[in-house]
Amino acid sequence: MKEAEVIRGLRVIDKVDSTLKEKSPQRRADIASTLGPTLNGDLTSLERRVAEAVARRLAEDAIETVRVALAISVRHSRFLPKDIALKLAYDVEAVSVPFLHVTEVFSDEELRDIAVKVSLTCKRAIGDRQRLSETICRVLLEESDPSLTRIVLENDGAELDEAWLLRLIETFTGDPTLFEAMAKRRALPASVGKLLIDKVSDATLATLSERYDIGPDFAAPLSREASLEAQFRHTETCSDPDLIDFLTALHRENRLSATQILRSIRERRWKFFEGAIAVRSDLPLEEARRRLKESNEEELQSLCAKADLPLALWPDILKEVRLVNQRVA
Repeated sequence: MKEAEVIRGLRVIDKVDSTLKEKSPQRRADIASTLGPTLNGDLTSLERRVAEAVARRLAEDAIETVRVALAISVRHSRFLPKDIALKLAYDVEAVSVPFLHVTEVFSDEELRDIAVKVSLTCKRAIGDRQRLSETICRVLLEESDPSLTRIVLENDGAELDEAWLLRLIETFTGDPTLFEAMAKRRALPASVGKLLIDKVSDATLATLSERYDIGPDFAAPLSREASLEAQFRHTETCSDPDLIDFLTALHRENRLSATQILRSIRERRWKFFEGAIAVRSDLPLEEARRRLKESNEEELQSLCAKADLPLALWPDILKEVRLVNQRVA
C-alpha cells in the first residue's frame, strides 16, 4: 500500500468515531446491518480498513440493539477481524448467541476456550452449530446439563465417540428422553446401541410400574415391546458394519429370536430382517441380501434352514419376502 493511501486511510478512520456518534441509534443499527455483506465484498485495502473500523466502533456501541444488528450481520463474514469477533462472542447473550451459533472465524481451540467461559445459553447456541468437533463436544458435555446434552445429541454434526456416548448413558440413566435423542442419531456403535436399548427397556418397566402401580407380570411384556421397537429403530439408522455388530451381540445373548425376525419382515423392517438372516446364517450381509432378493422358493427355504428358523414359520417368512421382492421389482 502506498504511503499516501495509508495516511488517507488513517484520516478516514479517525473520522469514523465522530461520524457515528452524530447518528441516531437506529441509523447506527442500519449501518451495522450492512457490514456483513460489505466485509465479504471485493474491497480495496482502504475500503476494508474503513469497514473494519466502523465494525470495531459499533461492537463497542452502548446501545444493545446496535450490537445485535452487527452480530447478526457479520456472523457469516469470512473476513471479520478476530478482535471484533471476540468482542461479540463475550457480549450479552442477545449479541453473542446468534453470533456464536454460526460464525466460522474461530479455530477449534479458540471456540473451545470460548465455550468454557460463556453462559449456559451461549453453550447451547454452540451445541447447535452445524458442525461440532470432539473437542467442543467434550467441553459442552462436561457441563452435565440435560438440556445442553440433548442439544448436542440431536445435532447430527456433533462428533461423539463411543466412550462419550457410553458415559452419557450411565450419567443420565434416569432421563429416558436423552436416550430417545441418542437413539435418533444417524449412526451408533453396536456397544452403544445395545446398552441404550437395555436402558430404554429398564426405564420403560420402571415408569410403568411406578406410574400405574402394576406388577412385573403385566409391565414386562410392554417393556419388551419398547425394547423391540428400539431395536428396529436403531438398526434403521446403523451403518452395515454396526448393524452386524449389533445383531451379533444380540444373537450371542440369545436375544435374536425367530419371532423377532418374522415380525421384522411383517412390519417391513427390512434392514433388521436382512441383518438377522445374515447373522443367524453366518453369511456376509451382501450375500444374505442377494439370496433374499434373487433366490427361488427352494433356495429361500434353504436359507431359513441355515438361519435355524423353526419350520412352522417358513411359510409366513417366505410369503412376506416374496411380497417385498414383488414391490421392489
